[in-house]
Amino acid sequence: MDGSGTEARLYTWLVISHLCIGAGTLCSFWIAEHRRHDPSAQVRFGVTWHMTMFVVGLLLMAPLALRVHASTFGFAVAVTIGNLLYHLPRPTRVVFNSLAALIAVYAVRAGDTGVAAVTMLRFTEVAVALVLSVLAGNLVRRQRIRSIIVEQRLSSLALVDGLTGVASRRRVEEVAEGELAISAPDRPLSIILLDLDDFKRVNDTHGHNAGDEVLRGVARLLQQRSRLNDTVGRWGGEEFPMVLPDTPATGALELAEALRGRIARQLFEGIGACTASFGVAESRPGDALVELIARADTALYDAKRAGRNRVREATPPEFTGTHTAPSDTL
Repeated sequence: MDGSGTEARLYTWLVISHLCIGAGTLCSFWIAEHRRHDPSAQVRFGVTWHMTMFVVGLLLMAPLALRVHASTFGFAVAVTIGNLLYHLPRPTRVVFNSLAALIAVYAVRAGDTGVAAVTMLRFTEVAVALVLSVLAGNLVRRQRIRSIIVEQRLSSLALVDGLTGVASRRRVEEVAEGELAISAPDRPLSIILLDLDDFKRVNDTHGHNAGDEVLRGVARLLQQRSRLNDTVGRWGGEEFPMVLPDTPATGALELAEALRGRIARQLFEGIGACTASFGVAESRPGDALVELIARADTALYDAKRAGRNRVREATPPEFTGTHTAPSDTL
């Protein structure tokens, strides 16, 4: 036979190799459908058929492409990637594989007109590669957007207390660490720790839902009375910290006393009044956050031992004794 007929037959076998990949493609729909309903499904027969058709198609394609000095590897790789992505939307898979099937049928019908088959196969490579590039780009972009949304939600959950909406303990520690690093004699930093008094009684008597409402109410009150650069958080349970940048102990004591009186006068629906005890500490040169928090916590428990519903300041190193703020000023 002449060279033209031989070349045409070689291109016909190239088309057959593409059809093998198409046969494996049909199986991918079956695999995807079963795994959509049952993610743990093995579908071993389907996977075996799918991979066998792909391997046979690629093994046929490699020597034939070399023999006719044409490149069909781009098309083979594009189809392989497209059909291995089982998570692509079903309509996308249908459109993509229908396009590949139509092109294969056209190439078979080209018969001995080798030039037409060559042109179509090369056009196929370019067209399918472009289509897959767009689809892959959109897929990657959607996945990235989803990842960003998930990261933001997880970050929000980590930095905000879910019950009260104030800063979480982790966020309070981050803010306090940052402020402590830049604190100086002319930029004092103070911490307030407050704990609701006899809060267990509220939960035991009125239920945890009522206790949650009290916590939310106290959190709103603290936020309303704080400045924009202050950080109000929930330490856990019924304990709330406040980070006060550019605030000496005297200013923190005044705020703590005002908050103490305001909470004591607040009437919570179905519960009545609640009180809170406060501990105040100002940072010292060389302080670590754990030391600053420990001093505020010690002052808080001094207030508890002194009878609750009062404010205590952490004892400065140069003084002895305990500071007691006025008892009921706003």
